[in-house]
Amino acid sequence: MTEYEFTVILALREAGDETTNLAERLCEYGCDDAVCVSRGGQISLAFGRESESLEAAIRSALDDIAAAGVPVSEVVLNEDEIRSWRSA
Repeated sequence: MTEYEFTVILALREAGDETTNLAERLCEYGCDDAVCVSRGGQISLAFGRESESLEAAIRSALDDIAAAGVPVSEVVLNEDEIRSWRSA
């Protein structure tokens, strides 16, 4: 399997201590391969997820986030990830 890197922007705003609770809840639902980042009031998850394809990695991450009851705004691919397609 390959590790794919991407970021999921959550459709939530930063809420102090609630952000910490959110990160813990997401880990409980399978997002322990992501780093939770809160910047400028926006919360995002930077994933490094192993899977057989990028699509499968993103879909499984979105499923885990949905299971935790957290809304998603968008998915962003890292520039390095896109570059790796060109060199493959």
